[in-house]
Amino acid sequence: MDLTDALDWLESAVVNTVGQSLREPEIVILKGTWRGLTYEQMAQGSEYSTNYLMRDVAPKLWKQLSHVFGCSVGKTNFRVALEAYIANNASLAPSVNRSALDATAATSLDWHPAVISESLRSAALSNSLLNIGARHTLLMAAHGGVPSVMYGYQQALAQARQWLNAAANTPNSPGIAALAQADSRSQIIGIWGLRGVGKTLFTEQLVAQVGDRFDAVIWRSLKDQPTLNDLSASILVHIGVAPQPEQATAQLLTIMAQKSLLLVLEGIEALLRPGCLAGDYLPECQAYGDFLQAIIGLKSSVIITGIEGPADLVRRSGSGNGFGSSISSGISTRLEPELIAEADHLLDDGVDDGIEDEIGDGVDDEIGNSLLGDGFSQASGVRSLTLSQLCEADATDLLRAESLATPEYWPELIRRYQGHPLALKTASRVIREIFNGRVDEFLRQASVLFTDILRLIAPSFERLSPLEIDILYWLASQEAPLSLSELQQTLPFSMDAADLISALDSLNQRSLLAIDTSIASAMGQSAPQASPLDASHHYAPPLFYLPALVKAYAINQLVSQFGEIPTASNTAAVPEGIINLSASQTNPVRLNRWFQGHFNTDWQPLHRLFTAATQPAMRLRSAYHLRDDTFVKRYKSIRLSPTQPNPSQPSPLAAMNTAATTAAENTYRAILLVAVHQDDEDLYRVCVQLQPDREDSVLPENIQLNLLDAEKNILVSVSAAQEDNFIQLPYFRGALAERFDIELVLGNTHHTELFMI
Repeated sequence: MDLTDALDWLESAVVNTVGQSLREPEIVILKGTWRGLTYEQMAQGSEYSTNYLMRDVAPKLWKQLSHVFGCSVGKTNFRVALEAYIANNASLAPSVNRSALDATAATSLDWHPAVISESLRSAALSNSLLNIGARHTLLMAAHGGVPSVMYGYQQALAQARQWLNAAANTPNSPGIAALAQADSRSQIIGIWGLRGVGKTLFTEQLVAQVGDRFDAVIWRSLKDQPTLNDLSASILVHIGVAPQPEQATAQLLTIMAQKSLLLVLEGIEALLRPGCLAGDYLPECQAYGDFLQAIIGLKSSVIITGIEGPADLVRRSGSGNGFGSSISSGISTRLEPELIAEADHLLDDGVDDGIEDEIGDGVDDEIGNSLLGDGFSQASGVRSLTLSQLCEADATDLLRAESLATPEYWPELIRRYQGHPLALKTASRVIREIFNGRVDEFLRQASVLFTDILRLIAPSFERLSPLEIDILYWLASQEAPLSLSELQQTLPFSMDAADLISALDSLNQRSLLAIDTSIASAMGQSAPQASPLDASHHYAPPLFYLPALVKAYAINQLVSQFGEIPTASNTAAVPEGIINLSASQTNPVRLNRWFQGHFNTDWQPLHRLFTAATQPAMRLRSAYHLRDDTFVKRYKSIRLSPTQPNPSQPSPLAAMNTAATTAAENTYRAILLVAVHQDDEDLYRVCVQLQPDREDSVLPENIQLNLLDAEKNILVSVSAAQEDNFIQLPYFRGALAERFDIELVLGNTHHTELFMI
């Protein structure tokens, strides 16, 4: 039974029970629930608001269906309850040869991949048993019909269509011969990408074009982490076969060997472990790995979508092309020669000799899939596509359909949202409703990130390992892309090459990393188009960076780490521009009181500096090591005043005018950042840093930052060199009540801040 049949049955049942037809918003909820969508996702694809669907329509609908079914029905159990009800209703169930079915169940087919081929050889199912019928009506996602218009990805769609057509046309042979047939077809296709990039719509288009070549198409969501047996039972019910207890998976694989089924499994990341490198199954979901391996060599195919894929599947996936992005094909691509060269260089330097065995000695013509994949050949029956972004032409078509004004600003809008389809649609709605369709006004006044955009990127970030988060934040703090060696050298924490490459591979699999291999080396030599790795070749090192939308999100998250939890004792910060009558020269800053939430009013929370600065990435990089929440951090905008004029000048008024003119010409503003850590009960560690003013990117050359003791002796002095964007004193410690001064000097201007620990 597909979605269309389910709706027909529900309509008839509701009319017969309550005497009225299903309303359009109820149908929207039923379609979305069938697909496993959230109410928010249902609202995005309809004309109804999330609040209306979730709080008004849904409660009444579930109450009504509970009455129809005779049991409690809700969003989480609707589909299972419906299918079970139909399976137990003889008047609605398809015609099935029960005796043959019982005989098949009695074979207790072992579906483990090690014995699946031999088991299938002895498990002959007659056509009468598997009389699924003429081609089943396709289950077209939540729409129940023709999929929505898709912008872009046409080359990827053609490639996936070719793969599935080959799978559908290849005749099946029993046993070991069936496995050999996998060499010429792709039976498992992984479609990966960020949330909202268009994986579901892409799959709908693909199924609409090739689905009629299969005996049945079954679409299932994995977001609720169904056990493999429950998923198999649900699929069996869908095709009209009664599942046997604890034998559903064996039954399903037997059918998939005899009939051509196309399974679409959405959201496989729900089966994978969060908080670690991409691709490991949850302990309770390990059986899915064996299930997917068992499918290779059968007559059926599977499409899997997700924001990341299982590692064992990724390693097997043959090379696909990269679509919609300068990144090659994401997780299924082979290593670029330049990246291999640089990785080998790092390993040859003795960083980690052990991993060289994984990469191999030099480069073979078919070297690995992904950054460290040991990889199977392309004939493994598994393929991958990564949907990353729309090109500018396709994104322009999307924006044109959204009826936006000021098209000359569309390229910048596309750049800021990295061609992400749903992000562009979401931004377009805001631009129409709040900015009267004017993209220029939106770009001037609005942040790239607002609630709906944050929700697109958050699911991927929430799955990252601590190591990936550190690397991601460091890349977010860079203005320019970094090579592998540059990244390892500049990271503010120690990491060997093996761990770094593994983390980059994982970020790449999650579509959170961009890799540019097009830039020539500093020697002006371009990488050959195709050549084995050789020491005589000089390749341009690949450059790593974050896509625009990912970087904006990462900076937003990194800035939030510098925020502080407000307490009742915190003194309210004084808005900038208000004169503070108490001069810091006479009232020292009491650093120990910062730990109780008492701050001098002109010392601001650090996150305000990053959000207001014109170049937040640079400032985040300089303060990166202060993310630790055990540090209390504040900053102050300092104005360096010129030295006072000689009071013996004959004309006081002229002296005042001269002093005012000199001050206006020589005044310089800078940012003084102070972070304090309590090492012991009465011992504190202090970090002092000087950054340029908010509108500047570098400090003036030779500006000095001095640490003075209580007797005004200079203990440490650091000076800015050309193009320095910050300078920092060495960490220093002091006991409670100990005094020190911080002095800033630039030519004939200076400023002194007094502190007491």
